Amino acid sequence: MDAVRPSGHLQVVQRAGGQRWHALWRDADGRHQKVLGPAWVATAASARRGAASPGALHRGPSQRSTYGDYRYTLDNHLLPAFGEHEIRAITRKQIETWHARYPRSRTAEKVLMILGAIFHHAQRRDLIDVNPVERVERHPMRYSGDST
Repeated sequence: MDAVRPSGHLQVVQRAGGQRWHALWRDADGRHQKVLGPAWVATAASARRGAASPGALHRGPSQRSTYGDYRYTLDNHLLPAFGEHEIRAITRKQIETWHARYPRSRTAEKVLMILGAIFHHAQRRDLIDVNPVERVERHPMRYSGDST
């Protein structure tokens, strides 16, 4: 049996209490989903203004840890680069230039994946026509468990 390479994405789900970020992924143990917290996605800058504290998540330490990881990525990678731009004004070329500054690492791919999820959400809500991240070339990655 082949090993399952973990993969996943983020999405915003509308609930009676408002929009929530959901992380969905698949690994060797099957399919998983976690609610990460409230979602404010009108513009990238609004994410900073509407951030919930990690203490607002009460389901368990892994959820708080995941939320903290996404919050860190947003605050330290995405908002400094794109937070002042309207989402529809961000181009593939800007994303490629920004992404090229990262060394080839899991962090570079994680940050690009999260940015792609944000654009995917905007596209599904008809805020943009095209997700520019879909056309950005990914850095090839090898993981420790990959065969040579």
